[in-house]
This record gives sequence, C-alpha cells and structure tokens, in this order.
Amino acid sequence: MFSSTSPGYEPLFHAKDAASSSITRRILHLCICTFIYVSSLYLAFSAGKSAVSDPNLVQVSYSSKTLHYNRTFANPPDNQTNAAWHELYPRRGTFFTHAPEAPQRSTLSVFHQIHCLDGIRHAYWQSMNAALEGKKLHEKDIPMMSSPSHVRHCIDLLRQSLMCNPDRTVEVKDDKGGVLGFGTTHKCVDWSKMIRKIEEWNGVQ
Repeated sequence: MFSSTSPGYEPLFHAKDAASSSITRRILHLCICTFIYVSSLYLAFSAGKSAVSDPNLVQVSYSSKTLHYNRTFANPPDNQTNAAWHELYPRRGTFFTHAPEAPQRSTLSVFHQIHCLDGIRHAYWQSMNAALEGKKLHEKDIPMMSSPSHVRHCIDLLRQSLMCNPDRTVEVKDDKGGVLGFGTTHKCVDWSKMIRKIEEWNGVQ
C-alpha cells in the first residue's frame, strides 16, 4: 500500500514499468492464442487424415486401354446382361476385411458406384417398358434396385465421385461437333488384378 501524501512517496510501479507489463501480457496472450490455433489445426488435420481411407489400400497397376462400346451393359435386364454386370465383381462378393486398414467389413467405393450405375439401368428400362406398354408405375410396387429414392441416391453419389476423382483424358471433338468417348485411349487400372487382390483377401484360391 502506498499514499500520495506519505513521506518519501514513490509509486510501486513507474509508468514505463506499467507499459512494459502491458506489452508482456499482450505477447503472452498472443503466444497462447497461437498455440491454441496451431494445436487445433493439427488435431483437425489428424482427425481428417484418419477419416479418409487410403487410396493405395489396393495396390494396382496401370495400362493404356482404348474404350469400345459394349452394348451388353446397356441392354435391358435379363439373365445375360445381369450376369455380365455380376462378373465385374470379385467372387464371394465385394465386401472384405483386411487389417489394419480395413479391420471391419468394408468395400471399395468403385463397387458401390458400379452397383449404382446398374441400378439406374434397371430403373431406366423399367420406366421405358412401362411407357411403351402404357402401364402406370406405383412406387410401392417398384423394386428397391430401381426405386426413385435409390436412383436419386445413386445419381448424386456418382456425381460427387466423378468430381472427386475426375478422368482428365482429352476427348477430341468429332465432325458432328460432339464427342462419343469410345475410341479414346485412357490410362486404366488393371481391373482383373484389382479383383484378384480382393478375392485373395476373401480366401478365394
């Protein structure tokens, strides 16, 4: 305690001491804020990193491949076309377990995407046949594979998947002012080797 009327009065803190103390507090505050900010970034990055699956979980090789139209996959659902789509998947199904990356039953996104594309095929031909035959479709009678809710889900899943990992192969405009896509050479994953790896994880000899 001090009093301005006390003999030999001298403030406990000079003005310059007060200013210095204020600067010190500001620096300390800035350091604390910086530490919290950096720590938050690190934790967010770590959480995000653990949430994103490793795209290299399945080691694949690449080769050049020219795309050609195969109408089988676009034709109406029947035993032949359904079998062709089914043969795109690994034997024993698309789900697998592979520790430590996939300790729980999991699948690759591409298998989900192919399933969705096939679902859109089913829905297209169901709607087309109903229109040609003059039938009225009732949603409750539509199988899940081609149901409106499933198709909506699939359309947006495919949209986001294509935007996430876009094929940047250049397609040259044809004499009609458009592009067909077929006849263009792409850098492609060796599909059979990728399928074989999943089958190995599922114990297929």
